[in-house]
Amino acid sequence: MKKELYKIISPKLRKCQNQSIESIFEYLDNPTEGKSCLTSLPTGGGKTGVIASVCLLSDKQKILVLSHRSPVRDQLIKELGGDFFKKILNDELNFDYLPSYKLDSEWKNEGIYVSTFQKLGTLDPETLNNLIESIDLLFIDEGHAEPAKEWSKIARSFTCPKVIITATPYRNDLFQFNINTDYGFIYTFKEALEDEILSPPVFENISKEKLIKKIKQLLNEQPNTKCIIKCNTGNDVEEYRQMMSEHFKTAAFHDRYNGQDKIPDTSNKVPKSLSKSDYQVIIHQKKLDEGVDIPQAKILVLTYPVSSGRELVQTIGRVVRLFNRCTSYVLDMSNESNQKVWGNYREFDRYLSNISNWKKFLKSLNTA
Repeated sequence: MKKELYKIISPKLRKCQNQSIESIFEYLDNPTEGKSCLTSLPTGGGKTGVIASVCLLSDKQKILVLSHRSPVRDQLIKELGGDFFKKILNDELNFDYLPSYKLDSEWKNEGIYVSTFQKLGTLDPETLNNLIESIDLLFIDEGHAEPAKEWSKIARSFTCPKVIITATPYRNDLFQFNINTDYGFIYTFKEALEDEILSPPVFENISKEKLIKKIKQLLNEQPNTKCIIKCNTGNDVEEYRQMMSEHFKTAAFHDRYNGQDKIPDTSNKVPKSLSKSDYQVIIHQKKLDEGVDIPQAKILVLTYPVSSGRELVQTIGRVVRLFNRCTSYVLDMSNESNQKVWGNYREFDRYLSNISNWKKFLKSLNTA
């Protein structure tokens, strides 16, 4: 670790980020071939800052960061390339950031390469093998996605140190990454609430008939906030868009909106400046679950039972970030199904908050 540089950025980081960084470097200083380091931070806990800091502070020349979706990849390229440090340091200090690149067909320069598993899957065996031999450090930013078996196989083929960062440490596929049980760090949702860096969501069951009135009430009570509505299908997105646009400044995002139908405030791509927009209600199907930060979003509407616990945790993570001391609300139309799944997550999260339980959990990932 570049200790003098760490002294500069460390005071600007959260305690959990510093603990994560120190744990990762403990792993890097004690390499075990073929084994990975597991770091767990809840959505909104600052995992991008951890990745950026480790990349900057390490002596690794070529670092690869893998994500599962292109919007996350594009956001990571910006943040890891300097945007994160510009935000936390307010340009007070000037030092060289590591350059970050979108992984294409070459990786000759030193720096951070960011890609998706899908991209690696398109490389021919010779090119992929060359990449594997060139990379000094691999980050796998799992988010909440369930990787395909071939993706996990690719990740395991890297012989360099590997750091797995996840918001959902109960994933079954963690076995596939051969976790080093001697090193690792977890920062739970419970701890994030105690440290007041995240806001606990307030669940309320609601019917479609009462939804507009409730959203109006909450937006009035908490000015300058936004509401996100998560839908199950494209038809649902359009139905809620028509319903909400009569009462709120509304945007809708889905692949069905290709611009040809000329429906205002719709798109198949989420704009990067969405947090700065004047939209009050934002409707989508799996377009805002990850890779998009909208601090003003303090209301989440779940219009259906979300089948994946990982997806639900990531989705609720959109509204638990702090903003003007506002309360986070989840308006649930699933007849308490989503609330029960969230409750299961919180129960396991509280279990992992005990250090002895966390160590037991790490040992349970020992493939031997």
